[in-house]
Amino acid sequence: IANISHELRTPLTGIRGMVEPLIDGYMDTEEEKQDCYRVIYKETIRLEHLISDMLDVSRLQAGVARMELEEIGVEGILQAARRQILPRAQEAGIEVRVEAGANLTAMADEERVMQVLLILLDNALSFTPTGGAITLYARSEHGGEKTVIGVRDTGTGIESRDLPYIWERFYKSDLSRGKDKKGTGLGLAIVREIIQAHNENINVISTEGVGTEFIFSLPKSDAGR
Repeated sequence: IANISHELRTPLTGIRGMVEPLIDGYMDTEEEKQDCYRVIYKETIRLEHLISDMLDVSRLQAGVARMELEEIGVEGILQAARRQILPRAQEAGIEVRVEAGANLTAMADEERVMQVLLILLDNALSFTPTGGAITLYARSEHGGEKTVIGVRDTGTGIESRDLPYIWERFYKSDLSRGKDKKGTGLGLAIVREIIQAHNENINVISTEGVGTEFIFSLPKSDAGR
């Protein structure tokens, strides 16, 4: 409750801080008013994302979020995720590549897998410096019964003291608090719940100053029938 209250208070404080001078008539010029409107809009979107993520975690943990399992082409969804974040990556000077076999498949909820990939890619972009690289890869493992998907970056890595806690709701490392204040601290909690809803697991390997790699498995199409 304390964590939720803190996360809700931050955008609401920003909104109130802009509304009060508008009401009191302290903003004389149209430019000043437009600046206030932009802050209010930005904080409203932040609040909307926070509430949406909170509801998502709640539904997933309660087991009421439906998983529409179907056969998906893994390379296709990796390429689709890459296309979505490519403009941001190019602006940051970060290379994004895909390494996956054309015929690799899995039995999964395509929309939820895309959600997982975009959360992991967003994190990778936030902590990978200019000139770095992010690799989306997939391979068949466990005698062909599982499809393993990974997101690997050459970023700053995760401090060893933070690794045991990164899956907790609202947990933010000191580094993430300083660099990316727009995050809700719910992304990795959502990722873990989605993968567990597929009865699979996700793991992380990270070395400070070298990079981070998130690896999760999905059942192969024939194994899920």
